[in-house]
Order: sequence, then structure tokens, then C-alpha cells
Amino acid sequence: MYCVKQKAENAHEDGIWSLSWSERSDRIVTGSVDETVKIWRASTLELMHTCTGHGLGVVSVATDPVSDSVASSSLDSHIRVWNTETGASIRDIDCGPLECWSVAYSPEGRFIASGSQTGNVNVWNAGSGEKAMSLEPRGKFIMSVAFSSSGNLLACGAMDGAVSVFDIASSRTVFKLDAHVKPVRSLAFTADGMR
Repeated sequence: MYCVKQKAENAHEDGIWSLSWSERSDRIVTGSVDETVKIWRASTLELMHTCTGHGLGVVSVATDPVSDSVASSSLDSHIRVWNTETGASIRDIDCGPLECWSVAYSPEGRFIASGSQTGNVNVWNAGSGEKAMSLEPRGKFIMSVAFSSSGNLLACGAMDGAVSVFDIASSRTVFKLDAHVKPVRSLAFTADGMR
């Protein structure tokens, strides 16, 4: 049983494709096909900021666990980093010719991982926006990414149903599962990072 405590009608002009709840602050962040990122006060659902700058729909948002930042990815092939307190744009990362589908922060906020249509997982330095590494799961379009709680492992889910797990320090594949017949649009590690 549940009870709706707050509701924001017409929160965006088009569908909301992603939501992230900040563990550091009283913020919920939404990304929409209307090309905007909105930052809300979680306790009241008061709209704090509307962030514009993406040229196509926003498909993924992720809050930084150690700072007041949020990353958004869009079909315009850019990752944008925003300040959740001011709504200001901090950084624009051009991910290349194919769209950047999903984003995730590492637990210490050092990296932003992104999945791509090329089938690679790109890992960006969150501070500089420079590419730190590119991981190759040898699969199709990467639709989801997640770091383990230790930050040592990075998992990705692909369009072809495969899930790959990488060791960040060595950039090597730890294992690959062909467990799904449909796309893996979302994935997460358990709190202890063991599964």
C-alpha cells in the first residue's frame, strides 16, 4: 500500500525519461524528451531550476554522490553537468558522433560513465570532462551503466540483452552474462557491491 504525498502536474512538456534523487541534498532531478533538466525540492516538489542547453531529448540523469552536481545525457551526443543549487551549467562534454544514452557517477564522484550506441562504455573525468577510458563489452548499443558501491566495478546493460562487468583499475571484463533476450534498460548493484 502506498500514499501519494506530493505530485507535480505537467512537470515537463513531454515525457520524463529519467529521474535521480540526490542523497546529499533535498533534490530530485528529472530529464525529459522536451530537452530540459529540472531540479525540484524533494520535500515539496517545488521547481527550483529549469536547465536548458541540450539540443535533443534528455534520456538520463545522475546525481553526484559527493557534490551538488548532476549529469545529464541527451540524444544530442552531449553530457552536461549542472549545479543543483544554482541550476548553472558547469560543463559540456561532447561525446562524439553517436548519442550518449545513459550516465552514472562513480561513488566518489571522480568519474561519469556513459553508454553509447557504438557499444562502448566511455568513462569521463568528472572534474575536467576529459575521457579517462573507453571500455569495450563487444556488444550492441549500451543502454544502462552502474558503478558498484566501492567504485571498483562498472556494469553495463546492452540492447542485445547482455550484461558486462568491468574492473575499473585494469579496464578488463570481469564477466559477461547473456541472460536477457530483450534490451537491458536499467541495472544496479546491491548495496554491498557483491551482486
